Parts: sequence; structure tokens; C-alpha cells
Amino acid sequence: MEGNLPIARLDQTMIPCHVIATDILEGIAVRLASGSAVNALLATTAIPGVFPPVRLEGRTLVDGAVANSTPVAAAVALGAERVIVLSPGSPCAIKRSPAGVVSIGLHSLNLLMVNQLLADLERLADSAEIVVVPPLCPLAVSSYDFSRSGELIDRAAAATQRWLDHKGFSPGLPEALRPHTH
Repeated sequence: MEGNLPIARLDQTMIPCHVIATDILEGIAVRLASGSAVNALLATTAIPGVFPPVRLEGRTLVDGAVANSTPVAAAVALGAERVIVLSPGSPCAIKRSPAGVVSIGLHSLNLLMVNQLLADLERLADSAEIVVVPPLCPLAVSSYDFSRSGELIDRAAAATQRWLDHKGFSPGLPEALRPHTH
């Protein structure tokens, strides 16, 4: 990661950068805005059971999604007037339930994150202009199936470009974000 980041510290970014991680002992969201960028990114992506927690500033930190999947409230609290949300959505076209403890846990975490995001978006709708880029739909693969990352990135880029070309930044919740199946 160090070789690919243009900065070493979060407080060196041109636009203020705030990363959310979860204190695994207290169960609370922790906002990181200074210090090592690599450590902050490792902490915010430390998916429990998949990647090890990161010890930082006297805390044991894991994936920020555990406490706050999409920190819209944090952005609004910091003064954001417009928030653009990128959500992976939920696998809405899978043919069978995930198998195995890790797959079930990751799928469940994804469902919790999307449900929390929906609740946050509805609660904060009057606090700022919130625009949600529609997630991929139909999606027949787990958001945590990294074996198909390239394909999903290409699909998401094409779908987002189509959305921008036809609809643009209009507020409201895309139907593909709400629970559904195909």
C-alpha cells in the first residue's frame, strides 16, 4: 500500500480525509483524520475473521462497517452539504444461501450494512443533499467474492457512467438498494 499512496499521513491530503474504523472492545466508530494513512486504511478494512485487527492509538481497530457501514452521519456532522454514497448493495440474484461459516458471516455483515445504510439515509434525508449511486443489480455474487473483482469493477464503472449520462446526481434512494430478489 505504501508504494501506491501519494501521501504517508492522512492529514497530508489536499481535501480533508476521514476514515472510519471500529474499536472492537468498545463497539464504537472511531474517526481517523491524522496519522499513518496505511495504518488507517488497514484498520478500516480489517474485516473480522478475514484480516487481523490493527492496533492504533491504544485501540484495537477493525473494519469501520462493523459500527458504521456508510458514515453519512459523520460526513454531515463534519459539515458536508452534499454526500455522494457508493454502496456495494446486496447480492439480489444469488441462487442459494451462502455455505460455510465465513461466507455466511460475510453475507450477513453485508445485509446488516445495507440495512443500516437505508436507516441512516432515511434519518438524515433532511440534513444534507444525499445522492446514492445505484448499486449493481442484478448481482449474483457476494460483495466479498474477490475472485470476480475485475468483472464487478468494470460492471460498476459502466453502470455508473450510464447513470450519470441519463440521470445524474438526483437525490433519493435507488430501488436497487432496497431489499429485493430476482
